Amino acid sequence: MAHETAVHRADAEIAAGRGPVIDAGIAADGIDEWLEDEPGDDSQASRLGALADGQVLHFHATDEGLGEAGEWLVQRSGDRITARHGHGRGDAAVRGPASALLLVLVRRLAPDDAPVQIIGDRAVLERWLAATPF
Repeated sequence: MAHETAVHRADAEIAAGRGPVIDAGIAADGIDEWLEDEPGDDSQASRLGALADGQVLHFHATDEGLGEAGEWLVQRSGDRITARHGHGRGDAAVRGPASALLLVLVRRLAPDDAPVQIIGDRAVLERWLAATPF
């Protein structure tokens, strides 16, 4: 419930013209929950089209103190999408504060409007966002 409340507060801040910021620990935990829930749900088939077999999308939170808990590798292997913590090379990487990463993942901020850096094949991120509606 904390993640949902934080995102709804961010909605209100965006509507008021302010830049939303979610505590880094709460945002990282929200990313964990979102990535863990996503792979096993009924929309797995739609997400498979977002990544080619073997493709990796890397999310990297730049907040101090998160360490490996602030990095995620999302990968397609055959007919499964898996998400795990870790640092590694991805076909695309999205780097920035955990708050911004979460708000991009849940479509509250467009990548171009968020304080994030996209490294590698931007189309991989765009396909992922299109295939993973919140």
